[in-house]
Amino acid sequence: MVDHPRRRPDWLSVIQIAGVYLILGTTGAFVVEFAPHDVATTPAVREFAVPADSDAAEWVRYRDEAVALVLAEELAWFHIDPLVWERLVQNQRFVQNEGELNVGDQELFMRALAMGMHQDDPVVRRRMLSRLIQLLEAEVPDPTESEIVVYVHSNRGRFVTAEQRRFETLFQKVPRDQDGIDKRSPRPWFDSPPPLAHFGSQSELQRAWGKDLATAIFACSRGQWCGPVLSAYGVHWVKVTDIIAESEPSVDQSREWIAEKIKAERRERWVRQRLDQLASRLGLVPVRVGVGEDDAK
Repeated sequence: MVDHPRRRPDWLSVIQIAGVYLILGTTGAFVVEFAPHDVATTPAVREFAVPADSDAAEWVRYRDEAVALVLAEELAWFHIDPLVWERLVQNQRFVQNEGELNVGDQELFMRALAMGMHQDDPVVRRRMLSRLIQLLEAEVPDPTESEIVVYVHSNRGRFVTAEQRRFETLFQKVPRDQDGIDKRSPRPWFDSPPPLAHFGSQSELQRAWGKDLATAIFACSRGQWCGPVLSAYGVHWVKVTDIIAESEPSVDQSREWIAEKIKAERRERWVRQRLDQLASRLGLVPVRVGVGEDDAK
């Protein structure tokens, strides 16, 4: 038998299945519209197996995988996914007879489908669900202008850049007795290197230098030496050289970033809603199967 090459379609087609419009092509499939009203209100019942001891999260996963498998069957995803192809061919080679070692990959793949290996293999099931989730994530609509404005005002703290200060610091030698620290002003005889410049918000400086030093810097006037201040690194004198006031970018400056942020926050909820709708439209019904049993509970 001739070993046919794998199917790698170069065509484009539009397919509607269970209310999902898909464009299929060489780079995969893309959801372009969802129209549940186009689907029959009384779909055929499709059963899917769920282990009897599954918890709620596992039950949902089995159902989601069943949704993906139905769509994959209708859209021939098994034929165009290289990982699925390899997996099913390997599975079939494991069970084939010794006298059939010369059977080609195409024949083995078709046999695997005929035996329903693609329905039970956990790798194939996860792969098809992942493919469907990617399609549904791409379907999340762009937020409207009013939604962007409302989001910015409702989450102002996430977009505001806190006040930042640039400062220089001199280190003073720490005597054993802290009462011996010179508290008058920094002097050249402090035996310090040239002032070191640093920059950051109060929270950033607190993480880097400690609370006392950060508090002192933000209480210090520009151009004034303040100290002495203790930190984990020693005794400091600090001078604020620049103050950058708190700022909030306009919607126009951050529109694209904010829109993507909104879509990212919506994706999980959107995908969950779409999977639930698809399961309903496809008429999926669970059949609980006990461990080691074929009878539904």
